[in-house]
Amino acid sequence: MVNGFRRIGLIIAIGLFTSPVYATVITEKDQTALRLTVYNQDFALVQDHRTLPKLSPGQRVQIDHMSPLILPETLRIQHAGDILEQGLSLTSLSYHTLLEAYLGKTLKLARLNSVTGQETLADVELLSTDGHHALIRRDNQIESIPIGSHEWRFIFPAELPLPMQGGQGIHFTSAGTEESTTAQLSYLTSGLGWKMDYVMTLNPAGNRIAVEGLASVYNRTGGRFNNAELHLMAGDINSPESRQPMMMRAMAMSDTLGSAPEVVAESVQDFLPLSFTPSRKLSAQRDQTATLAATG
Repeated sequence: MVNGFRRIGLIIAIGLFTSPVYATVITEKDQTALRLTVYNQDFALVQDHRTLPKLSPGQRVQIDHMSPLILPETLRIQHAGDILEQGLSLTSLSYHTLLEAYLGKTLKLARLNSVTGQETLADVELLSTDGHHALIRRDNQIESIPIGSHEWRFIFPAELPLPMQGGQGIHFTSAGTEESTTAQLSYLTSGLGWKMDYVMTLNPAGNRIAVEGLASVYNRTGGRFNNAELHLMAGDINSPESRQPMMMRAMAMSDTLGSAPEVVAESVQDFLPLSFTPSRKLSAQRDQTATLAATG
């Protein structure tokens, strides 16, 4: 009976260590559409569409390459099942975060022979880590090695894993979906804005002036927005500072601002949209200002 109990305990332990739960990572490559509605007061509404696989109940999802200046209270996630929990993910680079990023993946493990001074390399699968020990699988066996020992060290690839390349991101836990979907992420961010400059040209006869508007769009978020559909909104927000986040959240969730396929030059609430002819898409890199011709 004693031996029987020992065998059962070993089977349970192995089952726990070999069945870790990993987050589904959604990157910029899964993006199907991106729309920016930029206001002239240093904030913008971002509507980001990402393809999601079928999600199991309780599945955790990590979405990378979001604006580093996202206002978390404005985040809205649609078409990803019932959202049980959501929050921001701040990725910091350290030895332990690198280990966590490579859970379930293959790494090179180096072992130093303290007697001969020779170092041997082996490819191993990293199963788990608790900060003091790591469980690895190699040669159809599971082994425990100490972390921080001078005899053992992991060798990581030169390129950082995708979850650590995106900077700011979000995570959420879903109640599950029946099939793959395209999730819609809507949020406000600061650091995006625009201003208008005008160029007046007098014709040779001196009896007519042509006025051209040039919109300068800047990106100071610290992130990038590639191939984004761009819409500019002009207007003044007259609201006490303490009430502004609530008002901005209402605007971000407004179907009036978010669902129209095309923006026309007519008043929406107290704002004036500016349209581009033909329709323009923009890639706004970090710390970049782009100048576009607009009509309004």
